[in-house]
Amino acid sequence: MSNATVMFENLSNEDLIRMDACARFHELYSDWLRVRADLNGSPTSDDEAARLLDREAELIRLIAVTPAPSRDLLTIKFEVLDTYMNGAGDQWTDRRDVIIFAGIKADFHRLVT
Repeated sequence: MSNATVMFENLSNEDLIRMDACARFHELYSDWLRVRADLNGSPTSDDEAARLLDREAELIRLIAVTPAPSRDLLTIKFEVLDTYMNGAGDQWTDRRDVIIFAGIKADFHRLVT
């Protein structure tokens, strides 16, 4: 039996659930960063640019409404908010900023208080 197997056997079910939530949250963040990088590159067509913008909007919403599994990961939501309050937010018509603020407030109350 490997050390990794023994390590996971000693974790509680709650720890495993938290690890899974962290992994899913990091995946959303990673996807958002990848899409932003692709948008800052040169999309090959208008259709690709539109697809990337739609995916970015979807990821922003998912990050906003997915509970941050830890205080450390709450900073990701602040990063998303900061990114769009300093430029891209003026293009929004769906009040995404309010959704991000609400998600941050909910996480803050759950994690800090």
